[in-house]
Parts: sequence; structure tokens; C-alpha cells
Amino acid sequence: MAPASQVVVGSNFGYNVSEVILEILPVNFTEGTYWIGVTADSSNGQLTAWETTSASSIGAESAISGDGGNSWGSGRDDGVFTLMGTCND
Repeated sequence: MAPASQVVVGSNFGYNVSEVILEILPVNFTEGTYWIGVTADSSNGQLTAWETTSASSIGAESAISGDGGNSWGSGRDDGVFTLMGTCND
């Protein structure tokens, strides 16, 4: 899935910080636990990363894979993201 938009909104530690918006087709979720997975590729071969925080912990810890999902380790902090949608219940 390609981003619907991607805008550089600042910088941190010398790297650009971007807001990336993904538009996902409607999904009917049943009750349960779901994981959000993201793979990022840099257009110029440089480092890509997801912002994390240790300010609060909600739910399970994040997980990280450096080999395309073949193995996983603890990400220590929570990933920072906003998930918005409409509930038609």
C-alpha cells in the first residue's frame, strides 16, 4: 500500500520527521487483538524508523523485526500513531 500523502513536518537528530497518511479500505473487525505492521523503505537508501515513546504504555509492547518478519524481538516502547475511522455498529 502506498501512502495517500507524506509530508515532512520537522526534524529530529538530523533526520526528517514525516507525517504519513494511509487510507485503508473498510474492514469489519470482530472482537479481539490486532497488530499494526509497517515496513518502510527509504527512497535514497537511508535509515527509516517509527517514532516510539516510553511516556505511557497501553496494551502490549511493540515488536521489531530486522529480517523481514522472520524473527521478532521486543521494541521496548509503544509505537506512536493515530488510528481514525468510523464505527457503523
